[in-house]
Amino acid sequence: MKLNMGESRMDLLPIYLCVGITHRRYFCKMKTDSSSQPKFLQLLGLLSNKEKKRFGRYLLVNLDSDDFAVKLYGFISVNENLDKKEAFEVIYPNDIYDDKKIRYLLTTLNDELENFLIHCHLQTNPMMANNLLMRELVFRNSEKPFYGILLSQNQLFESPATAKDTDYYLHKFLTEEGLLLAATQNFKRQETSNIQTVVDKLDTFYLARKLQLCCEIFNVQNVLGTNYKVFLLDEITEYLSKNTLQNEPLVNIYFKILKTLTESETESHFADLRHLLNEFEHQFKTTELRDMYQYVMNYCIKKINLGNLAYQRELFETYKKTLENKVLLPNDKISQWDYKNIVTISMRLKELAWAEGFIKTYKSYLADADRENAFKYNLSYLHFMRKEFSQTLSLLQKVDFTDVFYQLDTKAILLKTYFEIDDDDAFDYHAKAFKLFLKRDRKISDYQTLIYSNLINYSKQIVSAGRSKKKLAELKSAIQTKKQTADIQWLIEKIEERG
Repeated sequence: MKLNMGESRMDLLPIYLCVGITHRRYFCKMKTDSSSQPKFLQLLGLLSNKEKKRFGRYLLVNLDSDDFAVKLYGFISVNENLDKKEAFEVIYPNDIYDDKKIRYLLTTLNDELENFLIHCHLQTNPMMANNLLMRELVFRNSEKPFYGILLSQNQLFESPATAKDTDYYLHKFLTEEGLLLAATQNFKRQETSNIQTVVDKLDTFYLARKLQLCCEIFNVQNVLGTNYKVFLLDEITEYLSKNTLQNEPLVNIYFKILKTLTESETESHFADLRHLLNEFEHQFKTTELRDMYQYVMNYCIKKINLGNLAYQRELFETYKKTLENKVLLPNDKISQWDYKNIVTISMRLKELAWAEGFIKTYKSYLADADRENAFKYNLSYLHFMRKEFSQTLSLLQKVDFTDVFYQLDTKAILLKTYFEIDDDDAFDYHAKAFKLFLKRDRKISDYQTLIYSNLINYSKQIVSAGRSKKKLAELKSAIQTKKQTADIQWLIEKIEERG
């Protein structure tokens, strides 16, 4: 049974860290439309019904109600598809059809929609809005309103509810830069320049964002083996090794994450990271925390893969904590991969009662499309661990997965189930079918093929060894030496039971 490393905020492009436990990480991909739809309609399709109504009101504020573009939007609002000729007849009832006029109106609507999206973003990002407004007020030589906005901005910075993420540091820098800009416009000329503060805030933002990106780089590099050139990283690492920024937890956390990625053998980096997260996690958004804890989980998984089973408990407790603080439940949903990972690690630790509660409690948090399959698969695994093999087989027959990694795990459970119930014919038949699947499916990596082939071969050798203590001892030594095998713990248990 392999354990899928959980997901980060990025989605759609899977990468797998093939070290016995699988890491599924995702890269963000914009929704695109390859059809010939006008750009405006593509953008409009990204809006919810509520947002479309808001956009309609926005148009009425920015354009005259008799504007032809407003009329075109009204037509689009009540028709699922845009028929240009039909729309033209409604908007220009006395004119001959002119495609250019419709295209011109669509361009106008697209410009307005882009401005509307900017407006929506600024409404949810008051720090960014304040910084833009402060600059505009400086250019307009409006001193009193400028300092009023500056006061509001500083109140946001000091609010306990404000997340101390990289955007926070960016806007601290931009605010100080705005204040410096105001000084050059003769606002409060007698005051001491804040240029040192501007530089300090820029450095803090740069370090935080640089480290954040470097963590992503090294994580991908560890998975794909792709090499990147990172300018000034050695200098930054040397500086931070000697100068801990006591008041900048974000910088310190990402520095420790980077250290766990580049110096994973030094376990004190991981201990420091856990300490920092425990102390400062309340300062970060859930999305930021999710990324941070993902690195913690990945580190644990890597250690487990290398044979340090003490990290199984660490991983289990991390999952429990991220369930409690809802880091793993964005929008009250849990991914099927996190769901499966949590079940897998709880099974390894024999936390069967806890696992059963989790499987049933969090079933409703799964996406509709994944729910029944994920629930049945994980419940079948629970039955297997309880040696309730008839229930295991019954549930697995009802699972319908297209994902190759679920298929691999399902086939592994079936192989072990036939082994456990001493059904030699079913075991032999399934072992052959499993090997053929590994050989034919091109989506399976060489490493996955290796570890599952070893599982099949070693389980067959255990059967062949019978009760021979010598053969079983030799087999146990070979498995523990080679390690590149799925479900090593189960194989060792079966050998010890027979020896």
